[in-house]
Amino acid sequence: MNVMTTNTTSLEEYVVSLANTVESLTTSLKEKDDQMTFMMKRIIGLIGKRLINEEIEHKNQPDKLGE
Repeated sequence: MNVMTTNTTSLEEYVVSLANTVESLTTSLKEKDDQMTFMMKRIIGLIGKRLINEEIEHKNQPDKLGE
């Protein structure tokens, strides 16, 4: 008995579609990871500069009030 199917996706097409989806998600996650790495380095750099500036300000302050 032959069965005719219409508007169906073959298993091969479905697997290709899934593979494309996984590839797209992998690329997107890699881009987000790169963005987060950049932001974390930037934040760490800014925190480091802030700590250095606070140390300089602390060294320039008098030891006692009124000096």
